[in-house]
Amino acid sequence: FTCDSEKVCFPPEIVGPCPKCEGSMFIITTKDSRFLACTEKCGHTQSLPKDGRLTILKKCEHCDWKKLRIKAKDKDAIEFCVNLRCASRKLNKN
Repeated sequence: FTCDSEKVCFPPEIVGPCPKCEGSMFIITTKDSRFLACTEKCGHTQSLPKDGRLTILKKCEHCDWKKLRIKAKDKDAIEFCVNLRCASRKLNKN
């Protein structure tokens, strides 16, 4: 199997709409970090925890963004909605 365009064969998984433009947010992983970026390259980014195994879960029941699960070594896994404006994030702080 060969692919001339990596974005066609392995499209990024969309986690939610960009809050700044009409694009969509997807995860970028580099050697030193992980973050969300916009598919339209509007400049909007959002940091993610850099340590631990990251799993994309089902959509959040409050906002329709995807939830993430982070499992760091020797720690319990945490699940959270990626959307900083989501009502579930406010509920979890109480």
